[in-house]
Amino acid sequence: MTTVEIVQPGPWLAINDRHHFAVRAARTKAWRHAAAVYAINQGAQPVEGRVEVHAVIHKPTRVHYDLDGAAATVKACVDGLRDAGVIPADDTSVVARLVVEPGEVGKPGRVVVTVTQIGEAA
Repeated sequence: MTTVEIVQPGPWLAINDRHHFAVRAARTKAWRHAAAVYAINQGAQPVEGRVEVHAVIHKPTRVHYDLDGAAATVKACVDGLRDAGVIPADDTSVVARLVVEPGEVGKPGRVVVTVTQIGEAA
């Protein structure tokens, strides 16, 4: 099991964003890069086999939000963990389960991702 805390590098991503593709791509890249850098800096160890990815979203304000709207942020974070070598791939051959839940309100905003082995490699 390994846990990485990713501090919000820019605006939260949402599946319903209607920004220009270049703006969306830059924001996604920021989250993905931040996840990779935080994983490396926090000494995240690779997790082998099939895994569960558990993401807890800690927003900086009490504003209500659709939890499924955070999927874009979580996807960018998982891609960053793959880039850092924490997981070998982010497809269903490796990620058997993805859990997303709201966390406590606090500044700075952050996503805490825990990757747990739940089975042998497929």
